[in-house]
Amino acid sequence: MDDVKIHNLSVQKLVQLFLIFPISFVTLHQYHELL
Repeated sequence: MDDVKIHNLSVQKLVQLFLIFPISFVTLHQYHELL
């Protein structure tokens, strides 16, 4: 049970990274265009 929980946690973190990374990348790009 614990192994499954740990696995689910790591998967959630991966999903968060894939969701957050492009957003932050686009934000950085827009920020540079504004400057």
